[in-house]
Amino acid sequence: MKNFLKNFFIKLKNKEDNLIKRIQKHIDWEKKLLEKLGKKTKKIEFPKLKQIKYFPWVLKKEEKIIFTIFSLIFIIALTILSIRYYLSLPNLPARGGKYREGVVGQVSLINPIFGFKNEIDQDLIKLIFSGLVKIEGGEIKPDLAERWEIKENGKVYKFWLKKKIFWHDGKPLTIDDVVFTFKIIKDKKLKSPLRDVFENVRLEKKDDGSIEFILEKPFSPFLTLLNFGILPKHLWENIPREKFIDSDLNLKPIGSGPFKFKEISFDEDGKIRKIVLQRNKKYHLSIPYLDEIHFKFFDSYNEAFEALITKRIDGLSYQRVVEKIGNVPKIINFYKIPLSFYTALFLNQKSENLSSKKIRKALAYSLNKEEIIKEFENAEIIDSSIVNPDFKFNQVEKYNYSLSLAKKLLNEAGYIKKKDWYTDKRGKILELNLVVLDNSIYKKVGEIIKNFWEKIGIKTNLKILKKEDFEKAISERKYDVLLFGIIEGYDPDPFPLWHSSQINNGMNLANFKDIKVDVDLEKARMTFNKEERKKYYQEFQKIISEELPAIFLYQVDLIYLQNKEINSLIDNFLFLPSDRFSHIENWYIFTTKGK
Repeated sequence: MKNFLKNFFIKLKNKEDNLIKRIQKHIDWEKKLLEKLGKKTKKIEFPKLKQIKYFPWVLKKEEKIIFTIFSLIFIIALTILSIRYYLSLPNLPARGGKYREGVVGQVSLINPIFGFKNEIDQDLIKLIFSGLVKIEGGEIKPDLAERWEIKENGKVYKFWLKKKIFWHDGKPLTIDDVVFTFKIIKDKKLKSPLRDVFENVRLEKKDDGSIEFILEKPFSPFLTLLNFGILPKHLWENIPREKFIDSDLNLKPIGSGPFKFKEISFDEDGKIRKIVLQRNKKYHLSIPYLDEIHFKFFDSYNEAFEALITKRIDGLSYQRVVEKIGNVPKIINFYKIPLSFYTALFLNQKSENLSSKKIRKALAYSLNKEEIIKEFENAEIIDSSIVNPDFKFNQVEKYNYSLSLAKKLLNEAGYIKKKDWYTDKRGKILELNLVVLDNSIYKKVGEIIKNFWEKIGIKTNLKILKKEDFEKAISERKYDVLLFGIIEGYDPDPFPLWHSSQINNGMNLANFKDIKVDVDLEKARMTFNKEERKKYYQEFQKIISEELPAIFLYQVDLIYLQNKEINSLIDNFLFLPSDRFSHIENWYIFTTKGK
């Protein structure tokens, strides 16, 4: 027991000695640290990281307060600078979100070689399919084509296809798909609206990466025709021609465009109520920011407009002439974009009553165009035979409303007003047959024109015809005056409307013939220099405005209403309403900060 106690106290004493040594060692280290911090030397040394924690020990109470205040000021200043820097960074588009477009009507064929008459079809085709070229802001740009070359003075167009392009089902897109699509267009059994456009064009495959279009003669607007969508050969080649129109692929299409088909919904009556497209992550150009685009179908514009202002849809377009829309809430952007659509009165030169230029001009002076369009939301008065801003010529003769000038011209043409009507020397009444298509807008315009002409004393028979009879009247040229809407398209090319070769079997609706016009239009078609083409078109427009084979009334604007939360990019002139989606890959909803 004695030895045990002795050993215990010895161990305890040793532990105490060791503890005292460790404490003393630590005190000595701290003294050296304090001496070093307080020592004045020529060389300034910044404290090491493990020494900084002892910094407060060398400060007095007042110094600690000052240090704390300056530390807080520094932190606040740094925070403010950081916030200001962040706020100064630009808002960049971020991926995500869905865009909901309201449409009125139904889908017919979501097929690029058929879908030209239905504007909803055109919208979907624009988003789902790609062509060899695309048109943005009036400029022709590569799409599926990597590059092209124009040879033999404009008679041969050679294209090289981009590599590593894929269909929405993952299959590679090849030059054979282009050849197949062109073959389908040329097939007489299918009656594609594009067939007439390419009637005198041959296509040759040169190798696995290139093709050549061969024309009979130079045609400068040819490139603008090649933006039609390409079809996937591996899906369509085994479908019999007689079943093309009935194929499910016309409602559930496979393309190579920026968005791909996801789903379609019907109501209990079999009407389409929604089509959903999703982003094509393998798109060969810029991949879109939007995740999805939803097309929601409505039976009327009133119903669609209500959905827009209640935020059930994000966008709504009025693609035809419409009457006043009403008040648009501030949460909606109101776009009014000129289209290449215009309406004119074509004056049949073979009509006995219209053979005189003075009578034609009297008809023009007796129309108040402001009155004609005053009830329409999206119509702008025009005086020229070309509306494309790149080629439009404003220095043409304008026929502003003037009853006095109209009466003077009628008198000079040998007509005298007896009672209500103007008559010639034989006492025959000056009488015109005005033919219009049976739809609400044209009927209203036709009535207004009839009233103006009869107000001055020109008897006007308004003939409102159903579509079949209207087309027959056009083909047989059975009218004095025809109210007709023209889609000028991507290139103005007035040749089909005004060249004398188009009088009998073409679209020369006025039966107009002028040698100088023929020459100008022919040269313009063969000229690839834009400035030279402008000169030919200017001369053409001068002659048309002077000879007046048509009275140009109004150009149609696309009205596009869109929620302000949508950041979209739309050109200031559109050739077709579907071209509002030309920059769809740049549309976005969300943003992120960045450089």
